[in-house]
Amino acid sequence: MKACVLMGSPRLNKNTAELCKPFIDALKSNGSEVRYITLVDKSILPCKGCYECQQVSDEYGCPQKDDMQSIVNNVIWADLVVLAAPIYTWYCPSEMKNHA
Repeated sequence: MKACVLMGSPRLNKNTAELCKPFIDALKSNGSEVRYITLVDKSILPCKGCYECQQVSDEYGCPQKDDMQSIVNNVIWADLVVLAAPIYTWYCPSEMKNHA
């Protein structure tokens, strides 16, 4: 199995990141290939509503030059996608809310 873990915490070495470690270790020990992606250090631009992506089939079609192409490719590659996020004021952090 191929797994992609999207870590949405703005704090790279705190609780959410630490909870991901044993989960990832368990996946790997069962033969899974795991890609761990932190979102806080990525450049992810907001959607401009230009609809250019709707003109492209079978690939990521956003014309903006940011890190979303790589993230989307990893999500498509994966059999399992894990969204890891702390809960701040009853919602996920902005790294996930605004971009994922």
